[in-house]
Amino acid sequence: MTGKERIDHILDKRSGNEIAWTTLMDQITIQGMPEDIQQKGVLEINKLAGLDTFQFGDYGIGDLGTGSPCKIVNPDVEHESSRLSDDVTQHTTRSQWGTLTTLFTQNHPAKYPVESIEDLQIYKDILINSTCEEILDDTYESKCQRVLLIIGEDGIYCPAITCSPVQDLLQHRMGVETFNYLLADHPQEVEELLGIMNKLKLQEMQIMCRRSPFRCMMPVENTSTAMISPTQYKQYSVPQMRAYADIIHKHGKIAIWHMCGHLSNLLPIFKETNLDGINSMTPPPIGNTDFDAALDILGEDFIILGGLMSHTLFHRPNVTRKELWHELDRIYTPRIRAANFLLQVPSGAIPIPLKRFHMIRDWFEANR
Repeated sequence: MTGKERIDHILDKRSGNEIAWTTLMDQITIQGMPEDIQQKGVLEINKLAGLDTFQFGDYGIGDLGTGSPCKIVNPDVEHESSRLSDDVTQHTTRSQWGTLTTLFTQNHPAKYPVESIEDLQIYKDILINSTCEEILDDTYESKCQRVLLIIGEDGIYCPAITCSPVQDLLQHRMGVETFNYLLADHPQEVEELLGIMNKLKLQEMQIMCRRSPFRCMMPVENTSTAMISPTQYKQYSVPQMRAYADIIHKHGKIAIWHMCGHLSNLLPIFKETNLDGINSMTPPPIGNTDFDAALDILGEDFIILGGLMSHTLFHRPNVTRKELWHELDRIYTPRIRAANFLLQVPSGAIPIPLKRFHMIRDWFEANR
């Protein structure tokens, strides 16, 4: 059976005992490999590693990715980026309504653009006057066909869609502290902003689902109760996520949410979103979501399309084959073998020797 067939079986909820595994490589991952192998690129190295390719949007593959068939447009807004130091980049958004500034340290926000009710109003005015426009040429389709050809029978590509409004504010625009202060002090304004953001998101989802030739769609939520409470998630996120799932299903596709945080207290609520599965579900010690507990709540048919193996073990410099095999024996109980489960070995943003992937490959070959 090919990698594509194994992952298709998981998506079809007929995986049986045909176990499968993947990883999420990037340019830092492959720095742990010989230089001649690094030149081959991530998708080719996936084949050398012996895994089943689950390509997470364009992550790690650069110009080989598909991009998007739509974009947010506002002709009255100017964007400017400048490097302040080796580690700090400033992004400035200028408009007739005001200016917003973001500082990034190693690609993570160090200063959010919306820090006050005045900033919120500027951002709201910008979005009110923005539209999500479809890119009307065949470039997107051509890139999709190219990535399908490159991956071939080794696996699948799943488009990664930008996150929902609440997660966008928490992660990129406000941060957790400002979001909660503004929500407490100015609930109407925050809720109006969420509605405007959601209108653009619904337009994006419609275009993405209609144009995409791929069978699953994946909003990159990164949801965690370290950032949002179950009460807030139920009130603000569930209606939006259910609407996105409905669009995805209307186009005959599978709704997979990428959520790699602390999810255990959100599991009962997820049932209300009509999602089909979760990508990067993370057990302790990094996360708090046990695979069995997720199946208990969400049902045996639920798709775990990339349950994360322990970072602390796989990333340990001197980890042995015996230790990795023992961990795989522990994970793959009869229940997990029978589940719609794809194991994800954690590898992004840290150099990993190719032989470590081969230790995992050898266990799967011995246990299929």
